[in-house]
Amino acid sequence: AGSYTVTELAQAGWQLTALVCVDSATGTGTTASTGNSTTGVATYRIDQGETVTCTYTNTKETPSISVLKTGGTAVTAGTNASYTIVVTAGGTGDSTGVSLSDTVPAGSTVGGTDGAACSVATTTLSCTFGTMTSGSSKTITVSVPTTVASCPSVSNTATVSSAVDADGATNNSSTASVTVNCPSISVLKTGGTAVTAGTNASYTI
Repeated sequence: AGSYTVTELAQAGWQLTALVCVDSATGTGTTASTGNSTTGVATYRIDQGETVTCTYTNTKETPSISVLKTGGTAVTAGTNASYTIVVTAGGTGDSTGVSLSDTVPAGSTVGGTDGAACSVATTTLSCTFGTMTSGSSKTITVSVPTTVASCPSVSNTATVSSAVDADGATNNSSTASVTVNCPSISVLKTGGTAVTAGTNASYTI
C-alpha cells in the first residue's frame, strides 16, 4: 500500500495523447489514482490487495509543411516585380529540416519578416528554416527585375521540403505570376489628295 509515481519519457516522433488510471477498488478515505497526459506522470495510490492499471496512449506525429506564393501588383517593364512566400507547418509534431528553394532572375533580392534565413546566389534563392512547430509560419518577400522580355507577365515557382512530410509533395510547390506592362509605339502615314505634277504632295504621319 502507498502512493507511487511513474513517468513516461518523451519519445521522438510520438505524442502522449492520453493517460488513464483505473483502480480495482478504492478503500475508505483513499484518493483514486490519476494520470496526467501533459506531464506523462501517473500517480498510483494503492490500498492493500488493490490493483491499479494506468494506460498510456501514444500517437505517432504526422507533421506537414506547405508553401503559398502570391504575386504583387502589376509593374512596368524595367522595374522590379515582387512576390510574397509563406511557409506553414501543420499536422502534429514539429517539422524539421525545413528549407525553401526558388529559381529567380539574376539581380533578385530577398527580405521580409524571415528573410534573414535566406540568401540569393546568382539565380538560386535558398532558405533554411530548420525546425518549425505545428501552426507556425515563415514569411519572406522576393523582388525580381523585369525586362521587355518579361511581358506580358512573369511567373515563378517556390518549393519547400522537410525531413518528414505526412502530406507528401501535394502542397510543397506554389507558383505565382505578376503582370508586366510594356509600352508600345506605332506609326501611321496617310497620303493627301491627288496633285498636279510640279506641285507639292502632302502626307500626314
